[in-house]
Amino acid sequence: MKLQKTLPALFILASASLFAQEMQPDEVVAVVNNGTIKPFDELHQNLLTAFPDARIKDAKMLSVDGGYHYQLRIRDQQQQVQRVLIDAVSGQVLGVSQDA
Repeated sequence: MKLQKTLPALFILASASLFAQEMQPDEVVAVVNNGTIKPFDELHQNLLTAFPDARIKDAKMLSVDGGYHYQLRIRDQQQQVQRVLIDAVSGQVLGVSQDA
């Protein structure tokens, strides 16, 4: 059962990594200021709902095929490092995989 949930997440994260372009800080500020995406602070609650007490280790903004995603590395309650992909417009968690 866990494998069924893990495989789609791995596919989503791998696809994002292959076709994504990491955005520069000034580009991120521009799309936040013009309202294209939500600032991460507004999406942080979605992350905490999915991963209570998570600590963010690393965050990147990715431009993927006309969309925007936050790619995060977090440490969860079990002290496992997870890679999480969040849609920067809706705040929906798109995929999760354990970081190697």
